[in-house]
Amino acid sequence: MIRKVPWKRGERDDVFRASFTSYSVRLSRQVLSKTVEDYVLEVCDPDGGVVEKVSDARFNRPQPANEVYRQLQETFNLARKAVMGAEGAVDSILEELG
Repeated sequence: MIRKVPWKRGERDDVFRASFTSYSVRLSRQVLSKTVEDYVLEVCDPDGGVVEKVSDARFNRPQPANEVYRQLQETFNLARKAVMGAEGAVDSILEELG
């Protein structure tokens, strides 16, 4: 069964968290330069310890890194939209416009 991820705001504007029964995930964007961003997904245990860390920077070959980057970027953008209420805002504006 697919369910909506319960994203919440993290400690910075570019960090989002989601808690599950036994673990939580932390998704962040790191700006390395004006043109380079890195997305990092961490799986944390109940005490906050990092169990696994995934970043496109961990992959050496260009193609897998590009796919991991794309997936992490898309997940980050979806989390941001969910936390910021973007979908509801757009729906509200469209409703007012008729």
